[in-house]
Amino acid sequence: MPLLNISNYKKEEPWRDATLLIIVCEGSDKEPYYFNFFNGLTKKIRLIAVPSKSGKSAPTHLILNAEDELKKHKSHGTCELWFVIDVDKWLQHKHIYTLQNKCKEKDWKTVISNPCFEVWLNNHFSNEQPLQQSDKCKS
Repeated sequence: MPLLNISNYKKEEPWRDATLLIIVCEGSDKEPYYFNFFNGLTKKIRLIAVPSKSGKSAPTHLILNAEDELKKHKSHGTCELWFVIDVDKWLQHKHIYTLQNKCKEKDWKTVISNPCFEVWLNNHFSNEQPLQQSDKCKS
């Protein structure tokens, strides 16, 4: 029986994405709870939801949280970092622009919910448009 010619074997690129998604959240409860749901859903999705710490949710504090998290996972390889924030008062104080400039510099991404994250959650359960006044957002 002749031997098969295996000299033309070529190793293919891996088919599974090994990217770790790091999602830095403005909130300390709802957002991390929401995103952590997806972490165990399939082996193809690996993510870490980073909550705000000690009630410090300003974008400048979130940048520090992001840098700390990236240091923890430096040996992982490919990480993709996302910020999830509300418009809140950050727009009028120009904090969002500071965050976006840092994101451009570091190749990070930003997701902004308007007026708040609860509207995003509401859209999973209802086709009705929620009230647009941010003071009524929590209801």
